[in-house]
Amino acid sequence: MATAGIIVDDALYVLIGGTKFDHITSCSLTYGSETIDVTSYDSSKKKDILPGDTNWSVSLEAHYAMDATEGGDEAITALAAGTAQVILISTAVTGDTTYTGSGYITNATINSSKGSSTTVSISYEGTGTLTAGTVS
Repeated sequence: MATAGIIVDDALYVLIGGTKFDHITSCSLTYGSETIDVTSYDSSKKKDILPGDTNWSVSLEAHYAMDATEGGDEAITALAAGTAQVILISTAVTGDTTYTGSGYITNATINSSKGSSTTVSISYEGTGTLTAGTVS
């Protein structure tokens, strides 16, 4: 049964190529649309637009672990190789929505500071369609 009400805390997860990204502390999916300016002299000094191409991106932050199955080291390897990765965001609850698409890593940052865990931040830019599905 699908999640009822607000999804809280750590219910979402991210799969990269079918493998769960380890130690995620936050993630976001952004889906947007570009616009086409069709303003003309007939627009009465009001901007007119039409929807253009859609775009999507995923960003995540995780604790950095060199022994992670899918983590910062794998992301940096994929970035260096220019390899597209299949990304899935969802919960583990049957009936909940999934979002799946293929994307390229555009940025990978390892952050470390005294007195805290080392983290990795990864940004993906989607290519092609982002598909909504359902956890079965």
